[in-house]
Amino acid sequence: MNWMKTLLIILLIIVLGISALFVVGSLMGGDKDNGQAVEFTAETVQGEKISLSDCYQKNGAVLVFFDRSQIKSAALLQNISAGISETDVRFVLVAQGETESTAFSEYLRQNNVTEDVVISDSDGQIAAKYNITTCPVTYFINAEGSVRAVSLSNLNPGSVEKYLGYITNK
Repeated sequence: MNWMKTLLIILLIIVLGISALFVVGSLMGGDKDNGQAVEFTAETVQGEKISLSDCYQKNGAVLVFFDRSQIKSAALLQNISAGISETDVRFVLVAQGETESTAFSEYLRQNNVTEDVVISDSDGQIAAKYNITTCPVTYFINAEGSVRAVSLSNLNPGSVEKYLGYITNK
């Protein structure tokens, strides 16, 4: 009789674990409405004032909260940059902890990253609007400002293409 109780408990734990994985997986991606993007206005590293809505209103935007001290950060930016190059989607990069725009621009150039907008968020005000506590976090925003997918990790070229499809309808 004890072995049956043990078996039932193990099965229950397995079922709960699988259910939790499905819930977490559904929250981290997929073509669905994750709410409206949080609007902000900031100064780019080139000194231009820009609003997030200016970036997504025509063809959508990919908003990346990024910290170049992360190990795979260059690969993430290269994959997004390459995926976006085939589209009219804007690439908005929010650089966490960056105070020296010249050094950061050189980092992007050395890693062959082509971006549309780079914003230094050295004081963390933009990250706070999105409750960002770790990087990278990538938001895929359609032209209406709806967040269609969120990635909490590095993206490979295939996943970038999939997520872009959620905002470009391809």
